[in-house]
Amino acid sequence: MKFIHAADAHIDSPFVGLKQAPTALWETIHASTFTAFKKLIQTAIDEAVDFVLLVGDSFDQEAQSLPVQKFLKQQFERLADVDIPVYLSYGNHDYWDANQVHFELPANVHVFGAQVESFELTTKGHESVTIVGFSYDQRWLSADRVVDFPQRASTTYTIGTLHGSQKATADTDHYAPFTISELNACHYDYWALGHIHKRQTLQERPAIVYSGNLQGRHKNEPGEKGFYLVDTKDGQFDLTFKPTTVIEWQRQQFEVTPDMSLTQLQTALSDQLMQSDHASLVALELTHAERLSSDLLQRINNGELLAVLQDQLENSEPLHWPYALKLRFAAQQQFSQIDQAYWEQAAEAILTLDNILEKAKPLMKENFIREAIETPEFQADLKDLVTTILQEKKMGD
Repeated sequence: MKFIHAADAHIDSPFVGLKQAPTALWETIHASTFTAFKKLIQTAIDEAVDFVLLVGDSFDQEAQSLPVQKFLKQQFERLADVDIPVYLSYGNHDYWDANQVHFELPANVHVFGAQVESFELTTKGHESVTIVGFSYDQRWLSADRVVDFPQRASTTYTIGTLHGSQKATADTDHYAPFTISELNACHYDYWALGHIHKRQTLQERPAIVYSGNLQGRHKNEPGEKGFYLVDTKDGQFDLTFKPTTVIEWQRQQFEVTPDMSLTQLQTALSDQLMQSDHASLVALELTHAERLSSDLLQRINNGELLAVLQDQLENSEPLHWPYALKLRFAAQQQFSQIDQAYWEQAAEAILTLDNILEKAKPLMKENFIREAIETPEFQADLKDLVTTILQEKKMGD
C-alpha cells in the first residue's frame, strides 16, 4: 500500500505584507500555494499511489473562492484519470458551509462530513483499508471528537485523519483537541494529522504524524515544506518527505566586522544571501551592529540599505529576496541579557490572546479583523514590536 498524507495547502493564501515586492516576485509568491499543490498531484501520479489524504485547510479561507474551487477540481480530475481516489476533510480555515455555492467534485473525491465517518477501499495490491475522519462545519471545534471515532476495523489497515491539536487548556482548545493516549486507544495503524504547520512525528508506532503545510506563508513558517509519501513494508509504515516549497522563508545572521564600510557590508550581505540553493525570502539580523558608523546605522534603520539589496537581488537565480534587515547590538552596549529576558517575559505576559481580544473588543464585529488578530503570526509580530519599544525606552532612560 502506498499513499500520500498531506494537509494545510492553504491555496490562495494572501501573503500579507509582500504585495509591495517587485511584480515578478509577487507573482511567484502568490502562485506558490498553487504550484506546491500541483507538485503533490504530480507525485501522486508518478508514484501511482493507492490514494491521497488531504487533512483539512486545502483552502485558505472559509469563503472558498470559485477560482480556487475550479483549480482543485481540475487537479482532482488529473487523479481521476489514473484512478487515484482522494479522501478530503475540511478544517478550521475552510470549514464546510452548505449555504455557499460549490462546484461538484469528481467521483474519485470522497469528502468527510461533519460527523465522524468511515470509507473503505481496496488497493491495487488487494489490501483492504478503512479511512476514518470528519470535517469542520464551523471555525472552532472545542469538543473532543476522538470519542466519536470507532475502534479499529477488520480491514488490513485502519487510518485515522484528524485536523486538530493536542489538548492544552480549555481557553486554547479550539481545534478538535486530542491526546495521544486517546488515539492509541482506537488501535489504528496510522494517524494522519493536520492543522499544525510544522511537520513532526508525535509517535513512531503506531505512527501519529503531522505532515505540515505545503508552502510557508509567512516568516514564522521557515524551512522546507511538503508532504509525506507513505509506503507499507511488512506491515510497517515507511515515510518519505517530499518537498513542495516554491520559495522558502529563512532567518539568517551576519556578524559585522570592525570598521566595515558600506560597500564591504553590501557585498558581504549579498554574497551570503546568494549562497542558498533555494529561492528564499530572508530576514537578516546584523549582530555586533555597534561596530558600524552612526551614519551607516541610520541608513539601515531608515530602510535604505535594504532597498539597495532588494534592487540588487531582484533578478537573482534562484531568487533571494531580503524582506527585513535588523540590527542586533552587543548586550553590554545596548541592554543586559537580563533586561532582554525581562522585556521578553513582560511582552509574553501582556500579549496573551485573551488580553489582545479584550482590548480589541470594539473591532471584533468584523470577522476579518478577529481572524487576523487570532493568527500566530500577528501575535508574534506584535510581541516583537512591543519588545523593541520597551528596549528602545530602556536605552533612552
